[in-house]
Amino acid sequence: MSKLGDWLKKSTDRVRTEGVDGIYWALMSFYGKVLMKRISENTFNYGVPIFERDWDVLVIVDACRADMMAEVSNEYPFVSDNSIDSVASQTGVWHDRNFVDKYRDEMKNTALITSCEHASRRFSDDDFLIFDEVHSYTYDAENRVMPARPLTDRAISVGREHNPDRMIVHYKQPHFPVLPWLPEYGTKTDEKPANWDSIRQGSIIAYWPTIREGDVSLDDAWTGQKENLRFVMDEVELLIDNIDAEKLVISSDHGNAFGEYGFYGHPANIPIKALREVPWCITSASDSGEYTPANYDRSKQIENDGYTRDQILKDLGYKI
Repeated sequence: MSKLGDWLKKSTDRVRTEGVDGIYWALMSFYGKVLMKRISENTFNYGVPIFERDWDVLVIVDACRADMMAEVSNEYPFVSDNSIDSVASQTGVWHDRNFVDKYRDEMKNTALITSCEHASRRFSDDDFLIFDEVHSYTYDAENRVMPARPLTDRAISVGREHNPDRMIVHYKQPHFPVLPWLPEYGTKTDEKPANWDSIRQGSIIAYWPTIREGDVSLDDAWTGQKENLRFVMDEVELLIDNIDAEKLVISSDHGNAFGEYGFYGHPANIPIKALREVPWCITSASDSGEYTPANYDRSKQIENDGYTRDQILKDLGYKI
């Protein structure tokens, strides 16, 4: 089936089952995945791939706008308001444009420590010096979230044990869900808006449709994601104190749209500032040796417990 035929079939199905939400998805999907994909590959294919930039450790905090990072810059000594243009507005496209054959040798000398399920769909152990899919054995299926601490632990362990030439550490936060608003992870549950739980619609967690429809306000959504950013930056601070890196950079794969030009979330191939401008905070790191990372049973895959990788993406708000 052609891409256009596939879009038409999915759109028909979703309009039938979701009504107005389905119409919105069809329009945004056509714009981003069909029309803008063709245009962006030639006209809006800007941004410098990560392997063309200078870093020893690259920390990716997922779905973080540059202006949101700037709002917390006075809370962390290693954060600045510097920014760059990302090569993409969605994680899958970010992977496709950064991890290409041209950089095969660089990838072979790079450790990728990730909690991003998109990576599992694109990469294998042969692509990197170390490919550690931390989400595959530490995902919290009960609360339907990816905790941040296992990623920190694994990055520290890999840095100490292997000392790779380059390392990418890809946290899932500040991407929704908001961990500080969960009793199991945060201390700010009393700050959670009363209607925040309306995002959960059966087996689907509908973050952006709920926000777009006004059931959750834009202000509450922004506040939640900023709390999530603080949550993950505390983890980054622990990482910086327990790893050696002459040049550690904190950045993001893409931003998030909060209604700009009618967009919400991070659809693919959309060349707007809210989605393509991301932080580029340059610092260094020195291992104090004071923290002992936890050990994890990497053989205990979530799929062995009956939890699918597709369900992880659904928990993040994607419809598979």
